[in-house]
Amino acid sequence: MAAKTFLTPYIVSQLPDRTILKLLNSNQEQPYLVWDNSCRQELIDTMDETRDYLVKNDYKLDIDKFGNPSEFRFSAHKNELIIGEVFVRVYNLQPTTVLKDPKKFCSDLIDFLGTSSQYINTRMAMQIQQEQQQQKSNVSVQNDFIHRGKQRDNGRHSRTG
Repeated sequence: MAAKTFLTPYIVSQLPDRTILKLLNSNQEQPYLVWDNSCRQELIDTMDETRDYLVKNDYKLDIDKFGNPSEFRFSAHKNELIIGEVFVRVYNLQPTTVLKDPKKFCSDLIDFLGTSSQYINTRMAMQIQQEQQQQKSNVSVQNDFIHRGKQRDNGRHSRTG
């Protein structure tokens, strides 16, 4: 379904409901939907741009030239942590909201935490490796400094002796 490309899962689930137009024409901030004037305008602009591109190109989408529509994300959502279909920041502000599928949310949360912990462990391992390399480099510089100092001292003693 093309609507899934440009709309949030919550909006797509509401499409059969006649109140969808009311929803899309109002500003919302709830755990399943963050929607405001900027989202509406981005949707209109993106749909216009996509339509114009398709009309000019015989209704064939060249992803290399146009970009992949499935990677579209609203600017208002770029800094949001979305787990499953839930905007976590908003859910934390409205914790009494009843989730549609709490088991799925918990499963998605566990998956997110697992993926995040792998990322964190990889970053930590890389940081430890960089610190060890830096320490080796520092020891090498210190050894060079000591060696040069000894050579300088030996040169002084041989001249005075």
